[in-house]
Amino acid sequence: MKEISTRLLFLCIACSFFQCSYFGKQIVDGGPCSYSTKIYPAKIIRFKTNDSVNWDLVFERTRDSKVDSFTYSSTTNHYILKEDLPKYKLGNIYQWKEMKIIEGHCTPQVNFLMMQPCDSTLIK
Repeated sequence: MKEISTRLLFLCIACSFFQCSYFGKQIVDGGPCSYSTKIYPAKIIRFKTNDSVNWDLVFERTRDSKVDSFTYSSTTNHYILKEDLPKYKLGNIYQWKEMKIIEGHCTPQVNFLMMQPCDSTLIK
């Protein structure tokens, strides 16, 4: 009986060590986290569609002296409906936001399109 309880105790201790993930070296995900943020202007350069109901906006942005393009659907996983298309005009400039983690254990880099007019004072 004493041998069974000794084995059971050893098993419980071993399980608690593994549960702590490598003896306490577990990195906890989540905040609080700090990010450095840069905002780049993103200009609408084209409208495109495949089915005349769902439309996509093609944007161009300059970052680190390089010109890049991307679509609204690639960043939002959505299309713009035909009836909402008049809200957007060629040449309109919106905000592309890039956040890189400085401190904490959250997502290391977060990029997203903000459909708010780009204010030149925000650009860093």
